[in-house]
Amino acid sequence: MSKVEPMAWLLQIVTGILMVFFITYHFIITHTSEGALEYLSVAKRFPALSLFYVILLITVCFHAFNGLRSILLDMNVNRSAVNILTSILMIASIGVGLYIISLFS
Repeated sequence: MSKVEPMAWLLQIVTGILMVFFITYHFIITHTSEGALEYLSVAKRFPALSLFYVILLITVCFHAFNGLRSILLDMNVNRSAVNILTSILMIASIGVGLYIISLFS
């Protein structure tokens, strides 16, 4: 077993716990205040929350692609190919997400 696996497992747990809090906060700010989903309300609060959304994006992408990586490795697929593919997909997803966030900041 490589030294990466225990760290990947630990980060999977940490990001899972963080996502519970981040997504709960996201739900509260977007669905509980009056007019929360109206365009002007979203546009007004988004610049203040853009760092929060960057952190949420990175957390969710890491958790998702590390989970996919773990599933593929359990299927005895080529380890280096899986690591490269999931890393490229994760970086690309984060890049697209950051681009979209930058459009609205």
